Amino acid sequence: MNIDGELQKRIGTAVIGLALLYFLIVPGGVFGTAVLALVLSLAMWVEYTGLTLELLDRSEKRLFLILLSFVSFIFLQWTQVYSLLIITLTFGAMGVYFLLTAWRHEEVDLQIHTQEMAFSMLGIIYLTVCPSFLPWLRSEENGLHFVLLFLFMNWAGDIAAYFVGKRFGSRPLYKRISPKKTWEGAIGGLIATVGVAVLYGSVQNFGVPLFVLILISLIVGTVAQLGDLLESLFKRAFRKKDSGSILPGHGGILDRFDGIILSLPVMYGCVILFS
Repeated sequence: MNIDGELQKRIGTAVIGLALLYFLIVPGGVFGTAVLALVLSLAMWVEYTGLTLELLDRSEKRLFLILLSFVSFIFLQWTQVYSLLIITLTFGAMGVYFLLTAWRHEEVDLQIHTQEMAFSMLGIIYLTVCPSFLPWLRSEENGLHFVLLFLFMNWAGDIAAYFVGKRFGSRPLYKRISPKKTWEGAIGGLIATVGVAVLYGSVQNFGVPLFVLILISLIVGTVAQLGDLLESLFKRAFRKKDSGSILPGHGGILDRFDGIILSLPVMYGCVILFS
């Protein structure tokens, strides 16, 4: 497909996605934001298990993991105080499931079965706990501003990295993991992240000093790019180009939200520490 057609797909998908995000986050409040985070979490679980599960019982495992993630996410929103206990019980339930289903696999498959358990436990942190921070962030004082600022920073960094890298990129950022990403694109993305933070803070003036916004944007922007590389590592390890194809022009949900997911807890921590 030519570049113009691909770009049109990306823009069209982005416009529809932005409209949905707006209605869930702005008028939807904390509840709408939680619904958004939950849907994204479950969709990413579908894609993630498509990458990490390979044994014949993968459909059953996928269903179990999605249901477990759903229950865990609901409890994490219901009571933040006992979040560590909820995560521990989730790990425990997952460990018991993989232990009790080990009998069905021949000895040669037990290593793969155990590896699938390890990837699934990682997925709980990556795809269930991290998205939980979005409604938590929305519930903070000035939560709407922080959520919008967070999303704008990520999108600006992503877009700038893409176009700057495409136009000026020549030095690979991490060739072994993601050959198309360049240092020029990464720096351009980080500059855009900081610029959007300064612009948003200047226009909205919601009580956070500009130097704090600059600090937050530098930290969040850096972690977001690391999140992008982390997802590239997964795809490279499992020899996949994209995590899915549900978003025309963008690939999968995990492809689109990889940087956002990893940087969400960091954004929440920055808000707690600095605001």
